[in-house]
Amino acid sequence: MTSTTTEAWRIAVDDAWVEDEWTFVVVYRSPYFDGRLGLRRSVYNPRDNTFSSMYSPQLTAAPDPGGYGRNVADFDIGEPLGTVRHNLRVDDNSIHWWGSPPDPPTRGPGAK
Repeated sequence: MTSTTTEAWRIAVDDAWVEDEWTFVVVYRSPYFDGRLGLRRSVYNPRDNTFSSMYSPQLTAAPDPGGYGRNVADFDIGEPLGTVRHNLRVDDNSIHWWGSPPDPPTRGPGAK
């Protein structure tokens, strides 16, 4: 709501939850998309026990949660989807998911 970088103030968050210590999910509405969007972001890859982020690709440990959350709010949720729009995964609740797998998230309104 206080971003001076993007139009994040125009976003309406419907729901949000934490899946684990590295992963959170936000279900929201954007003025740039007709419908509900869901974004899942995780910085941990359990397959190879590594951390990575599109904001800091060379991580050696988990990023600062506050800074990481602000980056996601500003540069993922607060921006138009662009080419992401072509790869959305729609669930049974008509939420259009993007971001980190799984497809759809394991808990919350998109869970089966």
